[in-house]
Amino acid sequence: MSAPAPRSAEYELPRRWRHVPNVVHAGRRSFGIIREQDGQRIFRKYFHRTGDGWKAYWTEKKAARLFRDSSWAMPWIRSGWTLSGHPWFDVAAYPEENRLDRVLARATESERHRLAIEALSIVLDLYVAGYAHRDFHTRNLALVAGHLQLHDFEFLLPFPPNYRSRFSESYDITGQGLPSPARTNNMGFNADRGGRLNLPVIAHAAGISWDAAQRGLADLLRKELLAVSKTFRSDKEGNRHVCKTERIYCSFTVPGLVVRAEEAQRNAARRFARYGMTKSDLTGKRILDLGCHAGGMLFAAQEFQPGQCMGVEYDLNKVRVARRIAAFADLPQVHFQQGDIDRTSPRALGGEHDVVFCFALERHLTRRHRLCRLLGRVTRDLLLFETNSQTDPAQVERELRRNGFRHVEQLGMCDDDSCPENNVRHLLKAWK
Repeated sequence: MSAPAPRSAEYELPRRWRHVPNVVHAGRRSFGIIREQDGQRIFRKYFHRTGDGWKAYWTEKKAARLFRDSSWAMPWIRSGWTLSGHPWFDVAAYPEENRLDRVLARATESERHRLAIEALSIVLDLYVAGYAHRDFHTRNLALVAGHLQLHDFEFLLPFPPNYRSRFSESYDITGQGLPSPARTNNMGFNADRGGRLNLPVIAHAAGISWDAAQRGLADLLRKELLAVSKTFRSDKEGNRHVCKTERIYCSFTVPGLVVRAEEAQRNAARRFARYGMTKSDLTGKRILDLGCHAGGMLFAAQEFQPGQCMGVEYDLNKVRVARRIAAFADLPQVHFQQGDIDRTSPRALGGEHDVVFCFALERHLTRRHRLCRLLGRVTRDLLLFETNSQTDPAQVERELRRNGFRHVEQLGMCDDDSCPENNVRHLLKAWK
C-alpha cells in the first residue's frame, strides 16, 4: 500500500516523527510507512494523537471488524500502540503499480470495465451494510491476487436514521447527499466533479457509462445467484444436496434484473398461478417467506405490490445475495435475515404476517413437529405450503388444522419445476 508523499507544509510530519524512514503517506490524521517483517512487506499506519487522529483510528478499527469477512477488505495483520501512545495497525503492502489508477492506465477496455464493475460491487456491499466510505476512488483501491481491495476507511460513515437514498443515488455513487469530508471534494464512483477532479473518479478513469456499469453489476448478481443455487443443506448433519439442473433456482423480474422462467429451475409465475394468487391477495400485505433461498419468490411477488416482506434463510451466502439484489433493485420494503427455522421464534420473525410462504421446507428441518405450530403463530390470514416429496399432504392438513387454520385446500402436485421428476411436491393453501 502506498500513497503520494506530502506536498505542502500542512501535511508535514510532526518534528518527532521526521526521522522515520520509508514514509509513503502523511496527512493531518495519520501517516504510513513501508517496512519489512518476517520476510513480508508491511504497510503500517500510525495515527496522530489529535481529535481527528483518534476518530480516524477508531473508524478504521470499526471498518476492519465490520468487513472482516469481505474479500475486498484488507485484513489487519496486527495492531498496537507506540511508547508515546500513538495507535497503529499493519496490513500487507502492495506494489505501487497495483493501485487501481495505475492498473487502469495500462489495462484493455474490457479489463477496465470488469474492474469498474467489481468496484461498483464493493459499493453495493457498503450500501447493504448501511455505510458510506466517502472517499471511494482509484487511489484507494488496489488489485491484489486478481481482485480489488479497498482501504482508507477514515471517513466511513453509517447512514443517518433519516437517510433515504436509492443505491444509484447514494453518496458513494454520486458524492452527494451526505457531508463531504475535508479535501475529498464529493468523491463517488460516478461523481461529476468537473475537469481534473474527475481523474480519480472510477467511472471516468475506466471509461464506462453508468448504464453499462449497472448492466455489468446485474450480470454479476446473476452469476452469484447461479452459484448459490447449486447446493443447499439437506439434513441435520449439515450435508449438502447438489442440484441437478445447474440453473438459478427461481425466476423473477425486478428493476434492472430479470431471471426468465426458461433459465430457472422453478417458475415463480406458474407457482403463483397454481395457488390461484391474484393482486388483491397480496397488495399491501405483509409477507413472510420461511426458507426463502435467495429470495426468488419474494422478488417475484413484487409484481403484486405487497407491503413489507421478510425472507428467512439458513444459508448465509444466499441471504447475502438476496440483500444485494434488493438494494440494487431499490426494494427497501424487502428484507432478508439468516436464521435456523428449527430454533427461531415468532418474536424473532416479527410476529404475525398477513401471508406466509413455506415451500419445500419441512424435510430439511430437524424438528419438523414444531413447524406447523410455528406457522400457526406467524400466519394472520393465508398460508401457501408446498411439501417435500414423500410427505403425506393429509398429515400436513391435520397438523395445520390443529394449529389454528380453519380451512385447508389440497391443490394437487406442483408442475413448475424444470426437472420433471421433482414435480411430486403437494401444494396446500390454508386460511385462518
